[in-house]
Amino acid sequence: MKECILDILAGKVLDARAQFDLQLHGERTYPLRAFEELWLALNQYAAALGDSRSLNRDVAREISGLREYLELESFHTPGEVLAKADRMETILFDGYDPYSEGEEPERNRGKI
Repeated sequence: MKECILDILAGKVLDARAQFDLQLHGERTYPLRAFEELWLALNQYAAALGDSRSLNRDVAREISGLREYLELESFHTPGEVLAKADRMETILFDGYDPYSEGEEPERNRGKI
């Protein structure tokens, strides 16, 4: 049952990333709303993952290096978006939000 929910949430992350990319390349103004939808989708997915190590490969591919991609000069990415892109990678790969009020968990998802 949990795998089915994770698959649905992974699909939402992938859809949100695709929408964000379409708008990023097609609009004159920065697509903040589309980025926020990606942010929310990723947070829902990460929350459902919990301590699971079954990270969706496609989600990992789409989020890995997102900040560096957004740093390209042609995108004129706002600083707060770059900061959230950094947080996305930490939330997904390390299992915690470095900007949250709580402390880092004892066990990180990326470490064995």
